[in-house]
This record gives sequence, structure tokens and C-alpha cells, in this order.
Amino acid sequence: MINNLNNLVAMKPYILNILFITGIYFIPGIPMQGLLAQGAARANDYEKQWQAVYELEKKGQPRSAIGIIDSIFEQAKKDRVEVQMIKALEYHIRMSAAFEEDYLRKGIDRIRGEMPSFTSPSTQVLHSLLADLYMAYYQSNRHLILGRTSVAGNEPGDMGTWDQQRFEERIFDEYRQSLSNPGILKGTPASEYQAILEEGDSLDTFRPTLYDILAHQALDFYRNDEFMAGKPAIRFEVDDPRMIDIAEAFVRLNLKEKEAFSMKFHALKLYQDLIAFHMDDPDPAALVDRDLHRLRFVYDHAVFHERDKLLLHTLEQMESLYMGTEPVTEVYYQIALLYNDSGNNYDPKVSDEHRRDRIIAVQYCENAITEFPSSYGAARCRVLLKQIKEKKLDAETGYAGLPGKHILSSLAFRNVKDIYLRIVPLDPEAYRRQKMSWDNEEMLSHYRGLRHVKQWAVGLPADIDYQEHRTEIAIPPLTEGFYVLMISDD
Repeated sequence: MINNLNNLVAMKPYILNILFITGIYFIPGIPMQGLLAQGAARANDYEKQWQAVYELEKKGQPRSAIGIIDSIFEQAKKDRVEVQMIKALEYHIRMSAAFEEDYLRKGIDRIRGEMPSFTSPSTQVLHSLLADLYMAYYQSNRHLILGRTSVAGNEPGDMGTWDQQRFEERIFDEYRQSLSNPGILKGTPASEYQAILEEGDSLDTFRPTLYDILAHQALDFYRNDEFMAGKPAIRFEVDDPRMIDIAEAFVRLNLKEKEAFSMKFHALKLYQDLIAFHMDDPDPAALVDRDLHRLRFVYDHAVFHERDKLLLHTLEQMESLYMGTEPVTEVYYQIALLYNDSGNNYDPKVSDEHRRDRIIAVQYCENAITEFPSSYGAARCRVLLKQIKEKKLDAETGYAGLPGKHILSSLAFRNVKDIYLRIVPLDPEAYRRQKMSWDNEEMLSHYRGLRHVKQWAVGLPADIDYQEHRTEIAIPPLTEGFYVLMISDD
């Protein structure tokens, strides 16, 4: 029988240790000034204390863990180890979530109160963290917030009275401040803070600087469709085909803001800055990663015509630019994805257009796997190949037919060359009981062991184009009775 193929999801390693609060993630502590200056003994001392915190967390003792966390914070504040201070602030919020009703609001207040104790770029990290906490609060209370109307004179610090617009403006401003003084952020290698970043080769490759990390946190907010809704009639739209052009042309595009707090505008402006920042990198991996994210964002929000054609043209130019380098495999994947999607437009009743699009997609995926088998792009292509090559077999047969006459069955198939058919006689009442109490595997296993009255094989059209096709097969004449038709590809 046809085996179900598990769809494995390839993902780039997380760059940050993600902490979850009510389903919303925020960035954890990033080591700042003074980290490298600390001796091994002090670092080991912090590590021992954190291990104690982790053990208490596993045991479900958050109040006890907070006692150690607060001790870590005070010691780190005395030692000026800002990474430990940030991590302690975050973990205090995380542990408080288990028993503190208003832990998000209190966590925000505490971070704001401690902000003067930090220096740049630690303050930028804290602003990014505050933005995530405000978003977490918004999501937790969304049903109440959406029912509020804007009232002039509301106390700015009282989140209990804020409407959606107030939250949007505050989160927007926190992310803006998180990217302030970009020169320092761009000059701060993320690899210097490996101690609190998760293991993975992607650190230096895809997010090499603190600016890259914080910018992508901001982009997650700018791409939030919920905050894009309800805007004024005159609004910024992704309406210029040049927005989906090659990187060198895109960064020179003059974008003009038409509305306050335009998410799409600021997303594109940030993409421009990120792409320009990495344009001259010796290794194009970070540039290709940013650019492909930008192209997908533009494609998803484009209101101009022929976006598929324009995206393919840009991707083909990128293919030529990065040929022979590992990042080209991610370009291959995006091209393959585009051809696979366009293959859905194939309609044999109309024409053969798009019939062979998935063949092209397979070729691109196989090129990625052959050229750079251990690359991230190759991993994604392996997943896509499994989806494209997945077998499908589905038959529709009338419930009843005339004894002694052929019965036609409509067969839908994909990626199957031959089928094997077997007809098994059954008691109809027994079949109905089995169908109600057994799953498909149990029924198939049982029917395989029963006596069959007919068995034969049928060859299907051999042209493998990875498309779904339909044909009709004739069921041989049968005597009066109740039967089950079993069809398999092996």
C-alpha cells in the first residue's frame, strides 16, 4: 500500500535561547560590556547558580528559583556583567508567570526601573525585550483591548486603559529604540556572546552582528498583519514592481512614508538597510538570507501585476550571481518552491501549460542536494522533494452495479506507475461494524488475509510529471453479492 511520508521541517538553528511567555517569545539575555573581562572563576560561579535555577524550574519550584535569580542579578550588577543582569531580569519574569497574576506588567515596570543601570548596546537589547513584553501583554488581553476606544487623556503608563493603537505605537517605539545607534550594533559581532547563544553554525553565517539579531526581532513586528489592518485611506502599499527587483536596485529605491506607523514601509526600509549592510560581505550567506526574506515579504504583500513572473526573474538573476557558492542552494529552493506552486495551475482540460513545472522544481532541488549536500538549502529541498514525489492513489466506484456487467471506477493518481487490484467478498453487516470500530490500517490488515475472487494489475501512463492525473479502470463482472475493492501501488 502507499506509505504516508512524514513531512520533516528543516529550520535554521535558533540564534537565541527563546523564552516563552503566554505563547509569545522574547529574546533572552545577550552578554554586553564586561563579559570577556570576567574571570573563569566568576563565570563558573554564575553557571553554578544558573544550574540551580534550572533544577528548581524542572521541579516546579519557581518561588525558590526567583530567590537565586535575584541573587544573581545583584551580584552581576555589582560586577557590571550586564549579560547576567539581563538574563536574571528575564528569568524573574518567566518564573513569576507561574504564580503572579500581573507578571507582565510588573516585569515591564521593573525593566524600565533598571534601565539606567545599563549601557549601550545593552539598552537596545532591553528595548527589544520591552517590545516583546508589550506584545505578550497585548496578545494575552487582546479580546479586551480590541473592545476599547481611544480616549484622549488616558494615563500613558496605565496599560489597563490602552487601545490597540496605543499598544502599536508603544511597541513600534520600543523597536525603534532597539535599533538606535546602529553603528555600535553593526560593529558588535554576535559571536562574542556565544556563551548565552545557542550552538549552531548559523550564528556567524546568518546573524553575524547584534544589529542583525535586533533588526529581525523588529521585522517580526513589522510583518504583523494584524497591525497592518485598520489604516487610513491614504496608506503605504507594496505597489512598485521595483520592490521585487535585484538587491542592488532595491537598496537604491526611494521609499516614501504615506502614513504614521506604516508597518510595510518600515519593514522595507529595514530590509534596505540590512541588505546594504551586507552587500559587500566576503561570504554572501547573510546577504542572500536577508534578500530572500525581503522578496518573500514583497511577494506576499504585492498589489502590482505579474508578481510571480517578476519574482522568478529576480531569483534567476540571483542564481547567476551566487552560482558556485553555498547560499545559491537557498535560491534554488525558492525557485523550486515557485515552480511547485505554479504546478497547481495545471488543468489538463484546458491545456498542458504548467504540466512540467514540478519537473523543473525537482531539478532545482536535486541540483542543491548534489552541489552542496550539507547546506541549509539542500535540507529544505529534501523536504520539498518528499512532498513533490509523494504518491497519491484514490478511487471512486459506484456503490452498486449490475451482476455480470463491468463497473467503471474513476482513479486519481500521482507518481504511481502500476496498480494492483483485489476484490474480496464480505458480509455487508460485518463491514459496517468494522468500519465504525476499526481504523483503515486494521481493516486493510484484516482484508489482506481474506479469500479474494478477483486479482489483477493495471499499468498507468508512465510519464512522471509529478501531477495528479485521472483515468478510468474497468472492474470485471461479478456475481450478486457485497464486495470490497482493494487497490495498491505494490
